[in-house]
Amino acid sequence: MKSKEDIQDFINNLIENKFQKTTDKCFCYSKNADLYYHEISFENYQLLAQQSIYLDQDIYKQDDRKYFIVINHFNKTGKPEIQGFDLWLSVFNSSFEIGNRDCVHNYSIQLSCDAFKERTTSFFKQFNQICSNR
Repeated sequence: MKSKEDIQDFINNLIENKFQKTTDKCFCYSKNADLYYHEISFENYQLLAQQSIYLDQDIYKQDDRKYFIVINHFNKTGKPEIQGFDLWLSVFNSSFEIGNRDCVHNYSIQLSCDAFKERTTSFFKQFNQICSNR
């Protein structure tokens, strides 16, 4: 069972890993959800896409757009047991569009990540390796 502390610990972990925060004003992910995002390279986008449980999706091609990890916190004002996080790889023209305009492309890694830390350990382990190699 999730608690307020579990949710806050996860959010704190995102902030410690230099994720930026905004609100989903255009409902691209979830109505008025808090969005946490981190820009990544196209090469890391391809690498992290391999962690998806939805492998039949097509990843976006490389161009001059920007690639991001986006995590939406849905039901953020509800009881902890109905709150959750969705994990996406998303393509935007710029970071200013996140939360303000629909994305160019979404690639889902894990939806309804209520047991987020357990289900996406390999994704974040790979993300941390990428960040430490910079």
